Amino acid sequence: MVNEYTHDCAIRSCFPNQSGTRVCFIDANRKGHLYSPVDDHRLLILDFPASCSKVLWDACDSSRGNGTFIAIDSNSAQQSIVTYIYSPQTTKGAVVEKLADTKYPSGFNCVNLYDGVVHGQRASGALSMIQLNSHSCVDQAMRDVTGRGGNHGGMSRLEKMRGEIRQLTALCRLKRAWDLAVKLGDKKAFKILGMQVSPCTACVFLIVSL
Repeated sequence: MVNEYTHDCAIRSCFPNQSGTRVCFIDANRKGHLYSPVDDHRLLILDFPASCSKVLWDACDSSRGNGTFIAIDSNSAQQSIVTYIYSPQTTKGAVVEKLADTKYPSGFNCVNLYDGVVHGQRASGALSMIQLNSHSCVDQAMRDVTGRGGNHGGMSRLEKMRGEIRQLTALCRLKRAWDLAVKLGDKKAFKILGMQVSPCTACVFLIVSL
């Protein structure tokens, strides 16, 4: 079946995900939208940069139902990468939420996004990587889950792991967040997990099943 969508004004650019099941587009009013041809719904992306030059989807999320993507703000005064998370199933329906802003150096050209790391080229021609602030705890969380946590940089292990749980649930990486909470065995960690995932129907089913 071929699906067709007509927007209420001209569309300037389109950025589909890797599987072609979702697409971000920027219209003539410089507003960002997310469209799903699967169920024909469109979401206005709030806090979308008017000077966005490019949108990249995280290739790590291609097999998941949700999706992380970034909007690159080309305004010379901002030079910011804005991270968003798309959740197709919540108690409020499909939603797009802003997660964080990350600064990038002048002249940096963003090429690819994988697991919260932006790969690109600096003005000098050198290849470089930028870790998104929205994913700053992901690698450490994985080490903590597998028992290879190591040094937590002066912050108490308990507080650091609670922060990791907050970030994992914000990214809809619920199984890993649950495993970390179980390993930590802390009542406040489970409370954080429950408060973070309560709006999402899929999250509730996951917790009940475990």
